[in-house]
Amino acid sequence: PLSSALKKTLTLSAIRSVNKLDVVTLGRVDRQYRYKFYDGASWQPSVSGWYDRPGVEFESIPSVISWGPNRLDIFGVTADDKLLHQAWTGYDWHPGSEEWETLSEPQKAEARSKSFSNGQESIEIELRV
Repeated sequence: PLSSALKKTLTLSAIRSVNKLDVVTLGRVDRQYRYKFYDGASWQPSVSGWYDRPGVEFESIPSVISWGPNRLDIFGVTADDKLLHQAWTGYDWHPGSEEWETLSEPQKAEARSKSFSNGQESIEIELRV
C-alpha cells in the first residue's frame, strides 16, 4: 500500500480526445481538487499552473475518466464520506462549475472509476474500503 504522504501527492489523468490530456490532483492544504490539461499545443492554464476547483474537500484524489470525445467525469469521496460526481460535457460543467452531484451518502472508501464498453456509454465505479 502507498503511504498516506505519497497518496496526497499523486495525480490522475484521462485522455478525452486526440491530443488532449487532463490531469487532476489535490491541494496539499485545502484538499480541494485542481486540474490542468494539455490542448495539443500547450498546457493550460500554464506549465506550472493549475485551475482550482473550489467548494469541496476530498479525502483522497478524485478519480477522473473519459468515456467519449471531450467528455470528462470526476468522482471523489469527500472528507465527510460522500461520493460526488462532476462532468465536463464538452461545453460546460455538470451540474455546475462549483456544484457536485451526490451519488451516495457516507462511504468509508476511495472512489476509482474505469470505463468499459458494452455498446453503450457507461462508467463503472469501484469503491475500495
